Amino acid sequence: MKPFKLDHDPLDVYIKLHNSIRKNNSHKVVSCRSIRPGYANKIYNVLSALCIAILTNSSISIVWPEIEQFVQPPLNNVFQEPKLIKPIKISSSSSNTWHYRKQLDGLLNKKISNGSHLIFQANKAFFFDISPNPEHYSQLLGYNLVRKETIEDAKENLRQKSNNVEPFLSIGFEVGHRLMHKFWILSPNFTRIVQDFYEKNFKGFYVIGIQIRTKFLKKNDTDLGSFMSCAIQIENMVQKNATFKWFVTSDSVYAVRRIRKFYPKRVIEGVGKLGHIRFNKQAYFRTVMDSELLAKSDEIVITGGSTYGFVSSIRKGSLPFYIDGVDFNYPCKRMNFSYLPRSKSGTDTHQDCEKKHRVADSLHGFTKFYVKYGKISEKRQLLEMLCQVIDYFLRFE
Repeated sequence: MKPFKLDHDPLDVYIKLHNSIRKNNSHKVVSCRSIRPGYANKIYNVLSALCIAILTNSSISIVWPEIEQFVQPPLNNVFQEPKLIKPIKISSSSSNTWHYRKQLDGLLNKKISNGSHLIFQANKAFFFDISPNPEHYSQLLGYNLVRKETIEDAKENLRQKSNNVEPFLSIGFEVGHRLMHKFWILSPNFTRIVQDFYEKNFKGFYVIGIQIRTKFLKKNDTDLGSFMSCAIQIENMVQKNATFKWFVTSDSVYAVRRIRKFYPKRVIEGVGKLGHIRFNKQAYFRTVMDSELLAKSDEIVITGGSTYGFVSSIRKGSLPFYIDGVDFNYPCKRMNFSYLPRSKSGTDTHQDCEKKHRVADSLHGFTKFYVKYGKISEKRQLLEMLCQVIDYFLRFE
């Protein structure tokens, strides 16, 4: 991705807007509520809420107590939630949620609920769904959240009536990168820790970051060999006089140690308790630090279907190389949005998709019936419950 030109950052205007709203207790807020999945899904949650807040000219509050010691966003009182009056919960459901092949319609028509008090709480990268809507292009450009060339590519795609989704998913990727770069600022103390590790272990080397999600693998050394082969392939693409190191992180100590056994002089390993996926307060330090160090690597290799490595790629602003979680003979290559990495446990067959569609259709029909004939006081509660059920059945992982 080409760097953004930021002689004057328009997002400073949003920061002033947020601060003014919070100072005057104006009733215009998007509340980003805490979710249970791992670190990367929580980042998706925050980036999506930020995107919604910016597009609706609202302030934002983030409920995530464990992260407060590590980051310091330039937004006043961002970790303090104001009192919400009749808040509206934003549904993150999308037709693309259960499609491996993303559909263009699902990227052009997603709307944001109207309301002074909004709640967002989801483990999905919803900012990929809402930012490609042409209604938002002028705002995205005005805030320099996306490059003009990317928007022009998307507009040309629409003029040509092409079904290519890549220009539209690229919008979401750039928006996520800008939001992380501007708002997900590490605290001064944690910045020093990350930078010290970088200076001691990364500086002077060409570092390939390797992220392994063992849930999506067959749990044997053959799968780990795919990552090592990919790293070597990248090395062969780079200038010969470079000295290479591999920064390896995983949700499994076993995976890191096995790669170190094969390439002891190449492997760089982080410090602290591994976490990534499950909630563990003791693992937060390394979880956040490894994510930042992955983003500082010269290239990144991720596990297909895993969000952790992809969030680091968003932070870096460059699409990663990946190991496909379904076809392990598929060559190591750089990700693009026309062919997304797949996870072994999260990829649906055609029959699986049909079953999930039937579940969604049945629940949707029942919801319409109840909304028409049910008691008014019970409608919102029922709809929220059904949205959660549908999300459960239709999510990838």
